[in-house]
Amino acid sequence: MTKKTTQEQKKVTKATTAPKKEEGTSLLLPNSTITITLKKDDVNKKYSSILASLAKKVSVPGFRKGNVPAKVAEEQLGQNQIVERVLDELVPAAYQETMEAAKKKPITHPEFSITSTEIGKDWVIKAHFAELPEVTVKGYEKHVKAGAKNAEKALAEAKKKANENKDKDTKEVSAPTAEQEKETKLQHIFRELVGQLKPGVPELLLKHETQHEFEHIVDQLKQLNMTVDDYLTRRNMTMDTLSQELAVSTLSRLQLDLLLGAIAKDQKLAVTDQDKDKYFETITDLKVREQVKKDKHYLGHLETNLLKQKVVDHLLSLA
Repeated sequence: MTKKTTQEQKKVTKATTAPKKEEGTSLLLPNSTITITLKKDDVNKKYSSILASLAKKVSVPGFRKGNVPAKVAEEQLGQNQIVERVLDELVPAAYQETMEAAKKKPITHPEFSITSTEIGKDWVIKAHFAELPEVTVKGYEKHVKAGAKNAEKALAEAKKKANENKDKDTKEVSAPTAEQEKETKLQHIFRELVGQLKPGVPELLLKHETQHEFEHIVDQLKQLNMTVDDYLTRRNMTMDTLSQELAVSTLSRLQLDLLLGAIAKDQKLAVTDQDKDKYFETITDLKVREQVKKDKHYLGHLETNLLKQKVVDHLLSLA
């Protein structure tokens, strides 16, 4: 369970500050936790094996390399280093076994905390992870209609301004196109759903997704030969304010994703093979088409996007 920490990773960790909570409410859900027990016999066996392996490589004055006694090597290396290696080798399999036995279905990678690693006894580790929360969408239809109504007002105002500008012969502002009207309606519906239903998001899910967003920004900056500090300076902001900005936007995205997933489940919406085949037909390059059909990562994203589109179509039909 050792981790290499770079400067960028430290900044990523900083960029996981939870968004400020509204008065009297909490949009963050607690993480799930499970206890992993490593039996002392397994620990002792692995500890001895790792120590013997390290003893062959360690250099100690007065001993030829490869002939250092285990006890001397242990004193030279320190127990902490050996314990970390034992954990690295035993915890992953023990975690999987414990999760399967408890029938847990995590949606994030785990984070571990050590309860006890006393030599000669069972070791106890806590695994913290996020599970898919139950999201209530009862009565969501009325919020869809309210969002659509707000969109109509916004669109009417935009059209009015466009006509006024045209009459005044000022810089032309076009009336919204049909596609823009659809997008405006959707955004108002999404905003109303999230604002009214307020689904909670597991804390660890928010943390990990915020890290991903930050890493995405870092990757983009590297392509522009910019550092994070350059970016902060240009935007006249601190790491803390960027952290809050990312956390808030990520929270909203996750809330919407959870709501759309819950609505899909409520309406029994699903992606069929015919839906996927129809999409594949739009890929004219036959070689590319066959490649993506075999790409599990691509297929996962495709299924997610197709299901989201079905939910979107359903919501628009209610508006």
